[in-house]
This record gives sequence, structure tokens and C-alpha cells, in this order.
Amino acid sequence: MIPFAKTISQQYALSYAEHVMKPERRYLIGGHSEGANLVLCCTVLQC
Repeated sequence: MIPFAKTISQQYALSYAEHVMKPERRYLIGGHSEGANLVLCCTVLQC
């Protein structure tokens, strides 16, 4: 079940992205290891 549960860090990353990013702009974001996981989570949850 752990791979399918949202972690606190993923929730914080999504909240931060929603707060900082403007919908009318395009962004290229990336990360390594845990940072990549957070980026992917934000991307998937925004769709």
C-alpha cells in the first residue's frame, strides 16, 4: 500500500507548486532521487 499512499512531503511539494507556479506560464522542473519523486507526484496530481 505504501507505493500508492501520498506522503507528507508529496503533499507539501504539491502545495508549494500550486502556490508558486502561475498557470499562464510554462515550467521545466526536475529532480534527483526523492526530488524526482516529488516532481512526478506534482505532475500527475495536477492533471
